[in-house]
Amino acid sequence: MPKILNRKVRGRNRKKPKPKKLLVGINAERAEWAKIGLDAFTRTSGSSGDLQTDIGDLICDLFHLAYREGLSIEAITDNAQWHYQCETIRCKKCKGIFEEFEGDVDKKLCAGCLEAMEK
Repeated sequence: MPKILNRKVRGRNRKKPKPKKLLVGINAERAEWAKIGLDAFTRTSGSSGDLQTDIGDLICDLFHLAYREGLSIEAITDNAQWHYQCETIRCKKCKGIFEEFEGDVDKKLCAGCLEAMEK
């Protein structure tokens, strides 16, 4: 039996959303792919009119699918979080976001800064 989280009713005590962030490169494409999937989901299930709620509803229904298929929800969320963190690593020198793991993730330096250091 899944553990029930002790939470307030949906929509209450929610932090106000921060302003939209500019995404570039492959992460902008990833966000667009997610938006296409979310749009398809809300056309079928009905939209709440609130983007944060709609994303949460889609994630919840994906958990239902995973449970039905015998998959580990914890493993899926851990893997998704790991991918997100890897895809949004910032270079400690230029503060740019790594694209497709170019550079040295352990040193947190992008390919451009590594190349400049080697010269």
